[in-house]
Amino acid sequence: LEEEEKEDDGSRFATLYKAATDVCGHGILTSSRDFNLVMGRRMIAYQMRLEGYSLMTIGKRLIRHHASIIHMIRMMNDTMTFRFKDEMEYWNKFQQKIKEYDIHSRTTQGS
Repeated sequence: LEEEEKEDDGSRFATLYKAATDVCGHGILTSSRDFNLVMGRRMIAYQMRLEGYSLMTIGKRLIRHHASIIHMIRMMNDTMTFRFKDEMEYWNKFQQKIKEYDIHSRTTQGS
């Protein structure tokens, strides 16, 4: 079962990373286990997966083993299923930031 894989030139990751940093703070790519930074990593992994990126591609961007990426995505699936309050707050802010950056990049491309 060969899945259609999106290649990421880094720009999509850069957008998601910027949005996650705005919401969760700096240090997402460190090994810190602070809740906000863990959430930042999870949200990026989950969003990239939703957008069709492979586990390996996500892992490369987040500097994590693909098994860690699977775990992050599972944790976010639980968040979506059970609507954990704190996690959903982060997620909603993250989605808002992505929208802002996407709108901004569309308007600057046209100029």
